Amino acid sequence: MSVDIVSVTTQDGIKLNGSLRKPAGTYYAKYGPEEQVNILTHLPNVILPLLAYHGTEEPASELPMRGVLEELTALTSELPNFSHTLIPNGDHFVTGQRPYVWGVMQDWLMSLS
Repeated sequence: MSVDIVSVTTQDGIKLNGSLRKPAGTYYAKYGPEEQVNILTHLPNVILPLLAYHGTEEPASELPMRGVLEELTALTSELPNFSHTLIPNGDHFVTGQRPYVWGVMQDWLMSLS
């Protein structure tokens, strides 16, 4: 099977590859042996403040997410510019939780000033 690959180099010189057309190629790039777009491998390079959030219902529906939320939570104490929070009862799209998310974002932005 042929897969179209797009290669992007970040400002830090990190090369990211991803598939444009084939879902299997995208999945492989994200979760294959090299995990080219694994957020956990790139977070230590973050120099600007970054807030990430995930819904508590997300891991149940997304097999590749298993264990990632715990790792992200642990990284908040290790990386000074990284914050992570869980959105109660939130799915991937934080359905029904947007006012809560706006509050989380507002509190985070205020903590930066």
